[in-house]
Amino acid sequence: MQAVPAVTGGSAGGQARHTGTRELVLIHRWRQLTRSALERAAQDVGLRLTPAHRSHAAQEAMRMVLLHTRVGLLAATVFAVLLAWQVRGAIPDAWLAAWLLAKLAVATARLAVAQASRRQGGVGRRWHGLVLALLALDGLVWGVAGWRLMATPVPVAALVVAALDGVSCVATFGLQVSLRATAAYTVPMLLPLALGLAQRPDEVATVGALSQLILLGLLLLSARGTSQRLAAGVLLRLQAQTLIAQKDAALQLAQEQSALRNQFLAKVSHELRTPLHGMLGLARLLHLESADPVVSHRLELIEGSGTHLLALINDLLDIARIDTGRFALHNEVFDLSAELRQVAEVFTLRAADKGLQFSLALQLPQPHWVRGDAARVRQVLHNLLGNAVKFTHQGGITLEAGPGVRHDTVRLTVHDTGSGIGAAERARIFHAFHQAPGDRHRPTEGVGLGLTIARELAAA
Repeated sequence: MQAVPAVTGGSAGGQARHTGTRELVLIHRWRQLTRSALERAAQDVGLRLTPAHRSHAAQEAMRMVLLHTRVGLLAATVFAVLLAWQVRGAIPDAWLAAWLLAKLAVATARLAVAQASRRQGGVGRRWHGLVLALLALDGLVWGVAGWRLMATPVPVAALVVAALDGVSCVATFGLQVSLRATAAYTVPMLLPLALGLAQRPDEVATVGALSQLILLGLLLLSARGTSQRLAAGVLLRLQAQTLIAQKDAALQLAQEQSALRNQFLAKVSHELRTPLHGMLGLARLLHLESADPVVSHRLELIEGSGTHLLALINDLLDIARIDTGRFALHNEVFDLSAELRQVAEVFTLRAADKGLQFSLALQLPQPHWVRGDAARVRQVLHNLLGNAVKFTHQGGITLEAGPGVRHDTVRLTVHDTGSGIGAAERARIFHAFHQAPGDRHRPTEGVGLGLTIARELAAA
């Protein structure tokens, strides 16, 4: 006896839960159906709606509605005059004249609003309600004609039904970008027409009225889908514009930070070079005056370290000048053959220190006068040949100079018998501060600016 209430209570609780679940499902489906096209589009593109998004989408939809206003009004007005001419005699002339005047007045008002929006360069929020009201009034004028003329004989009524269906379908091509605009125009047009058909005493009544309701539903469904696609396009465009703006802002920030970094490098490098030159000068003087071999060796180490540090500072200063576009080249006439022989003499000694052969393959006239920056040519060659000496452990190095592809150019090539550059490194060796991995003969050294500067100088 005590189990019965428990079973009954459980059954009642289960029914309550099922009822609550059905209610939640119905509420969810109702919300899905009643969501605006913009909300559905925002969900499709994964964007959170803001008031700015809503305003922009409404502006774009109304702009496209008004874009076709002039042509649509002209065609509809001409069609209204032709329809009035065809149905004359079926209804009193005074009623027909009043209807035609009302149609012309509404068309004039719609055209004036379209022209005003064009002069203002857009449609403000205060115009939206006026545009929709005029569309509804225009549709109602058509609908009143349809309702009134449904009491006429079948041939006249059929002509009017065909005319209004055609007007509603054609108008939808320009209005379906906005569900509100489509509904404002077609509902006042087709509902009175369906009501007039339903009031007829013949067999046309039910079928005719139902067909108008079906047509109205199809037009609204078509407008709903089109407005959603338009809203999705507008939101995607806004999203793209936002991303572009963020990218531009990030790029601007990166450029500003890069400019500050380069400015810092340029100033610091300049301030470091001045005392360093003084230190190197004093070290050389002490080296010349010292008679103690141990002290001379230590001074040589100081000079070597200072010279290496000075080269690094010069590289940093050059890369800063290149990045800021303030790298100036001197345009002077010099003997390229003589410059190449001087460079070859320096690297012949450096190569010999490692047991390497160095040769100069000079296929140019002597002298060979060219115009350019001799110091920068030497800098490029020192960077390339310096790398060749560091990465070559046996064999030799060749500096080749000959005529270029054009008659006014020279081609300089550095060959060595080193291990070469791996395929994975070839795309990155000219990047600033990038170094190829060291090998078992020589660990990685330097800061990785030589090839970057050489490339920029060669392209200048």
